[in-house]
Amino acid sequence: MGDEIDLPQLGVFNKNTKKEFEGSLQKDFNTAHNVLKEFRDALGYKKPFVLQRSNHSDCIEKYLMRNSPAFDSLEVLKLESLLGLNKLRITYNRTIDYRDWE
Repeated sequence: MGDEIDLPQLGVFNKNTKKEFEGSLQKDFNTAHNVLKEFRDALGYKKPFVLQRSNHSDCIEKYLMRNSPAFDSLEVLKLESLLGLNKLRITYNRTIDYRDWE
């Protein structure tokens, strides 16, 4: 699974706009966590659940590197933590190998 969260607030097209400053990030992360929890509950906790890195999840780290690179090293700001993936026993796959798609 991938593209679990959109986060238009962090996009370059929303830089210095109302969207960037509206304060809705926590709500979006809570919603994504709740959706992932529903998937996890339906799948059960004994089966593996892998969340694939995507352009949507990349935007968080790109935003940090552009605007506050010192924060990029904080584990609490990694997608795994922001979405509570460990609590849901979801593995986050940070690699993308497009050769596997053939």
